[in-house]
Amino acid sequence: LEPHPATASQCPFAARALGVRVHEGSGIVATAMSWAGEDALGEAIHQALAPVAHLEREWDINKLEKRMRQYFKNGSKGLEFASNPWPELVEEYATRVYSSIFTALNDRQWLAEADFLLVLDAGIKDGFPPA
Repeated sequence: LEPHPATASQCPFAARALGVRVHEGSGIVATAMSWAGEDALGEAIHQALAPVAHLEREWDINKLEKRMRQYFKNGSKGLEFASNPWPELVEEYATRVYSSIFTALNDRQWLAEADFLLVLDAGIKDGFPPA
């Protein structure tokens, strides 16, 4: 998904979710890399959890990655793509995903250390219809 420059500048959260830097008044400055391969979401989850996986005490890495995949996959279910503006869809998706993660893993100390930005990006690319 390539956001329209006006959309990215009007919705900084959406821009950050896609790894887009926005400079005040000038639109998109640079975009992040796009994932290659068929399982971009799985790869992004693996990369995000790698620095904190050793801190997880309850689930093994396979179960943790599987659960994360479910949270990011389920976040786009039921979104009304035809009737809502793109920034609102991204905001709703992120809210759903992070709500699921924090509800399930709120007792995990490592959660504050994990960076899910690229997972959010991959989840949007995976779960949203093409523009």
